[in-house]
Amino acid sequence: MTGAGGFRTPFFGTSAAAPHVAGVAAQLMSKSAFVSTDKVRTALIEGAVDLGAVGRDNIYGYGRVDAVSAELALKAGNPLPAILILLEEENNP
Repeated sequence: MTGAGGFRTPFFGTSAAAPHVAGVAAQLMSKSAFVSTDKVRTALIEGAVDLGAVGRDNIYGYGRVDAVSAELALKAGNPLPAILILLEEENNP
């Protein structure tokens, strides 16, 4: 729930969450040309802060998006050979 963006009243729910999650997904996709949408989806789920009932639920879904945790999950699940990862990180600091 937020009053950011000039909204006088709190703005929350799927309409507020979707653009934020899309932004985090775009940031993750921009990390490397080798990142697939499936890997980004998995990283978003693994990096989410679980809310409500443990695991996915009908109120909070997988929880609150956490961009830093999602990026760490993406790096941890990267199946690329180490040399390609190093070269990619060197070219995109």
